[in-house]
Amino acid sequence: FQKGHRFWCDPPVTVAEFIDSSLADDGLEFTVPAFKAAYDSYFHYYDEGLDKNGILRKMVQEQNPLISACVAALTSRRHEVTGEKIRSSMTSEQTIVLKGVPKALLLYRDKLLEQQELALRDKLRQPGADIKSLLDGIKQINENRRLLKKETENI
Repeated sequence: FQKGHRFWCDPPVTVAEFIDSSLADDGLEFTVPAFKAAYDSYFHYYDEGLDKNGILRKMVQEQNPLISACVAALTSRRHEVTGEKIRSSMTSEQTIVLKGVPKALLLYRDKLLEQQELALRDKLRQPGADIKSLLDGIKQINENRRLLKKETENI
């Protein structure tokens, strides 16, 4: 990110470091086992000092089928040509990173909040539920989601 951008920091960080610190700052982790395993594996090799291509090679060779399948799915190229693919191919990688990475992290946070809200709504149906407390929790989650949506729209 360039100086003046709201995510700019000094010294500059890599995309991987930005994602890792952003999730860690909010105490977030991946909840899908395949993604969590791939994320942990990526940073294991990243911490060993491997570059992006070296990390991907190691991850594809992983014994854990969750990791190798996840990496293969995320890195495979589709050969279908669509208007959307043509437009996206004309966008620079830097633009994708500058907008896409922060937006993806905000959308992930929103998805986790949505899951928390659904869990609270399920608790409302249970006998003896503390309705006021649960409704207050739902209200707070909805407020947080509203703020995230506003922030996401500004990216």
